[in-house]
Amino acid sequence: MAENLAFHKIGAAYYKNEESNISIYGYLYDWETAKIVCPEGWHLPSDAEWVELRKNIGDKYIAGGKLKSTSNLWKSPNKGANNSSGFNALPAGSYNNDYGGFCFLGNITNFWTTSAFEGENAGIFILDFDRESFEENIDLRSCMNSVRCIKD
Repeated sequence: MAENLAFHKIGAAYYKNEESNISIYGYLYDWETAKIVCPEGWHLPSDAEWVELRKNIGDKYIAGGKLKSTSNLWKSPNKGANNSSGFNALPAGSYNNDYGGFCFLGNITNFWTTSAFEGENAGIFILDFDRESFEENIDLRSCMNSVRCIKD
């Protein structure tokens, strides 16, 4: 998909509950919802599928710049951003109760993977305004992050 998923379902929210953010950033989803929200014929990427994308456009230290939009919605310096992949990632932020709810709009976007980890964690891939990288990490399953689906 060339933009973040914007399908409303229980377990989804839009940034600061401002409806105008849906058309820009799509919805943010908790992990359980992210696993089932992709339309028929599409699916949430696994860690391996995100890594394959990253390998196809460069290594993990420069791939982020090739995925990030050059939009001024990203906080400066939007390091390395050139969107040469056409992925057009925007800084959708996330929702995390530990940070007081909605946070990091303009700074980051996290994309869920299908990977479950010990405890209450699941896999994410992160784009950050001050990094060129596209690296994997984990987040609490209860947090809300962006979803990009890929064709089966």
